[in-house]
Amino acid sequence: MAAPALSNGSYRVVVGDTTFDLTVHNGTLRLGDAAADVRLEPVSGQQYVLFVGPKVHRLVVEGREGSVLTLWIDGQRVEASVKDERALLMERFGMQAGGGGASKEVKAPMPGLVLAVHVAAGDAVEAGQRLLVLEAMKMENELKAAQAGTVAKILVAPGEAVGKGTLLVTFS
Repeated sequence: MAAPALSNGSYRVVVGDTTFDLTVHNGTLRLGDAAADVRLEPVSGQQYVLFVGPKVHRLVVEGREGSVLTLWIDGQRVEASVKDERALLMERFGMQAGGGGASKEVKAPMPGLVLAVHVAAGDAVEAGQRLLVLEAMKMENELKAAQAGTVAKILVAPGEAVGKGTLLVTFS
């Protein structure tokens, strides 16, 4: 099994009361403003050796639920919340990415411009399937189905500007 990897981008990691801002770029990890010498080597299954500068740690990935990883580091159980740039942006606009729950509607998490609609009324969709693309702050944000269902109505069209909280899609 390959070592868990972070894609290029920015992340916020919260472990207990400590928050870390990480930036990954072409295999280089920056912790805040400082470059960090970090390497993760697989041992077997979900077990890894974590090299942080001259220090060596044993890391075991116990599980993942949403953005929370449960880890064992040197025999100590730790829960780490990891959020990428998109999740942080959606949180800043007052909406959790991947919302969860049994919602029968999708609302705009932020003001923006509808770039594309990828489903139509009557379509059966799977959880995680792309519904539409919303451009906000010069970023394209794919809005996905939180759960499987059937699209009842599409209430927007490409090129339409929407405000935060605008109803975009309903499910039957």
